[in-house]
Amino acid sequence: MISRALGGSQDHRYLCGVRSTAIIEIFAFLAAMLLLDWGIGGGSRFADVSPHPFWIIVLLASSYYGTSTGLAAAALSAGALLIGNLPEQGFGEDHSAWLLRISAEPVLWAITAVTLGEIHSRQQRVRDELKHERDQAREAALSITQAYENLTRITRDLEVRVASQAQTIHTTYLASRAIDQQTGDDVLAGVADFIQSIMAPKKFSLFLLNNDVLEMITAEGWVQGDTLRTEIDKASPLYEEIVSHRRILTITDPKHETSLAGQGLLAGPLVNAETNQLIGMLKIEELKFADLNPSTLHNFQLACDWIGMSFTRARRVEQFVESLCVDSVGQILPATLFDRQRALFAERSQRSDYNASVLFLRIESQASGGSHRRATIDRAIQHIADRVLPSSGLRFSLRGTQWDYAILLPDVHSTLANDLGQRFMNLLKEESNRGGQFGEASYLVETVHQGSLPRADLKEYAA
Repeated sequence: MISRALGGSQDHRYLCGVRSTAIIEIFAFLAAMLLLDWGIGGGSRFADVSPHPFWIIVLLASSYYGTSTGLAAAALSAGALLIGNLPEQGFGEDHSAWLLRISAEPVLWAITAVTLGEIHSRQQRVRDELKHERDQAREAALSITQAYENLTRITRDLEVRVASQAQTIHTTYLASRAIDQQTGDDVLAGVADFIQSIMAPKKFSLFLLNNDVLEMITAEGWVQGDTLRTEIDKASPLYEEIVSHRRILTITDPKHETSLAGQGLLAGPLVNAETNQLIGMLKIEELKFADLNPSTLHNFQLACDWIGMSFTRARRVEQFVESLCVDSVGQILPATLFDRQRALFAERSQRSDYNASVLFLRIESQASGGSHRRATIDRAIQHIADRVLPSSGLRFSLRGTQWDYAILLPDVHSTLANDLGQRFMNLLKEESNRGGQFGEASYLVETVHQGSLPRADLKEYAA
């Protein structure tokens, strides 16, 4: 029966439990001894030599290979010694004594093979145990080393993460201050710094919703040759996803990739947190590949919410300022007071029978801007009004209606109110020619009451 077994890094063949190489070595040794005996020993197979030379192979095989190989060596040596070379039974020697005489040497070989083989097996087991313990010690040491390296790496990563988070918190705080402004224009001016601080994109843009069209208001990183659209209308799938479904779109999602249609990597809606009304869209067109990860998507959603909240707050502040007073010195009253004051004005003029008129003004600004810029224009208009209109007139801001301003003029006939309005237009035109921020202007005079008392003269209001 021939089998194979792996010993260490070698592949050994076995024949009846004995290594084939050992059998070859035993046969080679016995053949060499028999040839030597045939040449110089007279063919007695060293029967008269003591100790017999075959002891060499039995001792070596038992000590080196173990019990099985030692017994094989003893058996083959006995065969080499006795086959065809049995000594004759002596005269007067009984059969038992003859058998004892011829088998004494092979029996001693077998006993020696078992003894030395078991000693070898015992040593082999001890070596195997020591080797196993050594391997376990190596594995334990390797595990400890790997655990230490992992702990060191984790500690280093945590230190980097803590430092990064601390820097991110500081950066985000500084960036948030850029968009934490009181006007919509100031928020737009701070969006670039805010986005760069949080995500550091190479290209991004901000769109605002205007009459069912998303119009690009500000863009960073766009270059000539880009096929990026400045307007997104209802026909675009991107418009549908942002305006109708209010979804955050990412290029990593195959469904979103179709809607983005090459217009960006990320897109998200800007929503008024109070009314849930859509304000616009934030879009990232180019970003480092390594930065396109779930953390970036979370930061992008945070940026959309933050910008929407800042716009909401800025518009609320602007509306509040406009509802109270337009200029800083409080000389123009809010529109909420106009109707009541006009009713009281009409009632008193009729009761006292004096002239009363209302002068309506519409003045278009050539420069768009927030409440701060409009307040600057209002002060310029206020200065012209101080030169033309009577100090007794009440001035109101009517922005959001057909007219921008209304002035209640007591004791002013409609004819004189027309003259004052024309003079106001002339001075406004002169101011615009000197670099003022005014466009087209118009006025309208309404007669509240035509009294019977004498009219005031335009000379009374001449500058």
